[in-house]
Amino acid sequence: MRRRAVVLAPLALLAACAPDAGAELRIAAGVPGGVYDVLGRALGAAAGRSLGVRTRVVSSSGALENLSLVRGGLADVGFVTVDVASLAPGAQASPGNDAATRVMALARVYDDCLQVVVDGRSRVRELSDLREALVATGPSGSGTELLAMRVLTMAEVTVRQVAMGLAEAVRALESGRVEAFFFSGGLPTPAISSLAARRPIRLISLGSLVERLCREYRTVYKPRTIGMSAYRLPEVTATVAVPNLLLVAADMSSGEAEALTRVLLDNRAELARANSAALQLNHQSAILTMPVPLHPGAETYYRSAKIGL
Repeated sequence: MRRRAVVLAPLALLAACAPDAGAELRIAAGVPGGVYDVLGRALGAAAGRSLGVRTRVVSSSGALENLSLVRGGLADVGFVTVDVASLAPGAQASPGNDAATRVMALARVYDDCLQVVVDGRSRVRELSDLREALVATGPSGSGTELLAMRVLTMAEVTVRQVAMGLAEAVRALESGRVEAFFFSGGLPTPAISSLAARRPIRLISLGSLVERLCREYRTVYKPRTIGMSAYRLPEVTATVAVPNLLLVAADMSSGEAEALTRVLLDNRAELARANSAALQLNHQSAILTMPVPLHPGAETYYRSAKIGL
């Protein structure tokens, strides 16, 4: 039997039932300073206020670890990128994947952008300039690492790869210990904004790789540009975006899933104040979670909001 940390009353009973003082909602977020972390805390505050449960944000290395935490019953809800979710065993319903290990989506929340960050005075102007350089490619097993290695492989660029979380990568770039770092996250990423406030930075354009990545991985990536205003950049940067989903275990009750989906959508303005990436969250885009299916409880919420499925 899968052990769950939170039991939320179905929406119809929330007003009538006193909340369980011992209930806890665990949110798998990400590295400190990242968008997952900021939005996870905002979601936790909204859920605590709306549902009367204690909330706890669980730090992680990113999307792949979040997926494992939710599938393993160590978190109740987690932020996961579509490319990670589409590759992981048990991410979709299939024979042999029981409900205790499968995940389903509550919503598509926002899209990440791949950011390849260098010092503003760096010699590096394009990906090929990183050949044999020391480069932070994200924590081991993270969504950032997955995308970084796909990009470098396609560009035929071999680097000296270092596994680092965002905060460590920022410090390493400032001290000159790495030439560049990769990070896949929402815009603006708070830790990168802080870096840009202290010193000039540049983002490396993916150039012609954008079209190739979107063609080869057409179900998960799409073209995107990062404007100069994001971090006071010297030029617009071509990159790729990947959607982020809010996932739960497939065996979560419909009442719990419906309640959490309602909290997410009803409080999207609060999440957007925490980080502007959540400005992308709306009822129409939230249902676009494939290849990961929507949880039946989330479907119930969207139908009640008159969103066609």
